[in-house]
Amino acid sequence: SIMIPTTSGTGSESTPFAVLYQGTTKRSLSHSSMLPDVVILDPTFLESLPSPIVASSGWDALAQGLESFWSVHSNATSTILSERSLRVTLTSLVDNVKNPNRTTREKMLVASNLAGQAIAITRTTAAHAVSYPLTAHFHIPHGYAVALTLPSFLEFNAAVDATTLQDVRGINWLTQRMKDLFAIMGVATAAQAKEKLVCLMQDTGLNTRLSQLGVTAQDLHMIVTESLGSNRMANNPRQVDRENLNHLLEK
Repeated sequence: SIMIPTTSGTGSESTPFAVLYQGTTKRSLSHSSMLPDVVILDPTFLESLPSPIVASSGWDALAQGLESFWSVHSNATSTILSERSLRVTLTSLVDNVKNPNRTTREKMLVASNLAGQAIAITRTTAAHAVSYPLTAHFHIPHGYAVALTLPSFLEFNAAVDATTLQDVRGINWLTQRMKDLFAIMGVATAAQAKEKLVCLMQDTGLNTRLSQLGVTAQDLHMIVTESLGSNRMANNPRQVDRENLNHLLEK
């Protein structure tokens, strides 16, 4: 089989995953038969994409790179893939939204493909888990929905301690892991990393507050409940419970 992606974000051409919705419930399928024999990354197929879709799909690629990097299932191969993807996405995403050309489209196609390869190994984590009810109930495009909590989850995961750790490699390993991620992002602290992601969201034309997208305080119970029901939460390096997720969404 041959696959040709028409967005630069999901990396689905390099994963064994597919998605379907039953009403507002997201179902994920996984099977090796969904991996193609050949992938064609041709930026020509991206020329007609409207800017909001370029931004949303680009954020999906960025989120997959970040989440793969800190996933409890990361390994040497996924780390190489996610780092390569992140270095391209962090420097090309804004240009591809604001001033797209063949070069920026090519870069984001490659970054997306690399991120897809990475999550095929690691799966995604908490930010993806929360994105599903945001998309299902509030019609927020997938990558945009992931981006909304990604900066906060980066800071949240960096503040892990031994009592909330989900990664069996230990607290020292994860602490170093987050420092390595900060270095890739060109920052020194979790707060700076969070701020960089927020600024990137603003630079790509995305609102950064749930309240700007029709989500109210009364909706948080439903969002928390559905998010915690996702198996993606188990891949997150820090345990997410009802109390800290509610607090994160309120902020």
